[in-house]
Amino acid sequence: MLKDRVIAFGELNTTIYDFEFKGDTLPEHKHEKGQTHITICAKGEVEVVTPEWTKTIKEGNIIEFYPHQIHSIVALTDDCRIVNIPTSYVKS
Repeated sequence: MLKDRVIAFGELNTTIYDFEFKGDTLPEHKHEKGQTHITICAKGEVEVVTPEWTKTIKEGNIIEFYPHQIHSIVALTDDCRIVNIPTSYVKS
């Protein structure tokens, strides 16, 4: 089961995703204009899938996503954690 929680640091909202079991998936999605972020694999190993490429990232690895870049993330091991940190965002 995939669990998520948002942690706010002032204007910065970081999302932590915990993948309980191998195969748990953060479904395919994309972010809107002005929303880029990095994803840090904090624990375990995950596979990042886009229409153009697939990459495995392990604990300590970082990957960057750009606006409108379609992607999903699948746990390759039990008890994985990723942390998404926005690198740019649109202020309301």
